[in-house]
Amino acid sequence: MQNVRFFSMAFLFAILLFAAPISACDVNLVSLITGENPNDAFSQMIIKLASETRSVGQALPTPDLAAQNMKQLMKTWVEFDNRFSQTPPEWGKGDTDWSKKIKSIADFIGRIESDLRAGKNENIHSDILSLSERIFKLLDAMPMSEQQRVLIRIFYHFVKFSEARETSDGSKFSENLKELVTDFSSFQKIVATDSVSLTKDLEFEISQLTQMYKMEGASLTVKVQSRYLAAETSFKKMTENLRKNSK
Repeated sequence: MQNVRFFSMAFLFAILLFAAPISACDVNLVSLITGENPNDAFSQMIIKLASETRSVGQALPTPDLAAQNMKQLMKTWVEFDNRFSQTPPEWGKGDTDWSKKIKSIADFIGRIESDLRAGKNENIHSDILSLSERIFKLLDAMPMSEQQRVLIRIFYHFVKFSEARETSDGSKFSENLKELVTDFSSFQKIVATDSVSLTKDLEFEISQLTQMYKMEGASLTVKVQSRYLAAETSFKKMTENLRKNSK
């Protein structure tokens, strides 16, 4: 029994150690926020950036593939920067921080590329999460519904969870968990009636994460981190299903 328990804990630790940053740019969420109009060049480029950022994160265990995906991300970023850094969409022209946001994204892409070349994968995970958050920040001024804004806040919570996990910041994790519970409850109240069922799996996972966190004495144990990853995966699945349901 003791050997079985040791194997189970070792298996969980391996999952946590090698798991790609799932929250890295949820392409389905980007599509839900921006729409999928093939004639909207900005939206299409944002979706492409999100997809390629995620591809870099997923390829981290395979250095050659990660380098190849990084090269494609940099190419797409140059195209985006040339087209939108000085001429944002109409709704973005009033965003006084637009130029700062563009520079911040460029800085993080450069940092990730540099860390990849140096083999510093331990830094890349957190930088990809930060890059994902900054790509979403470009949408701050975009007209959107309350439901869309709450969805973005939920996404940010998962980014913060990952940051807290990587820095072993229990206080940040705890505060963020409380905010996630509140925002998710708000989302369930405003989501379309025919989509409520799509939220149930994440509702269960957030409940399980909250219970496990209490059981483990509000500590970032392997079990708690495993439950967090399950909730993050469930969020990704929910946005995928919401995207399908919106078509």
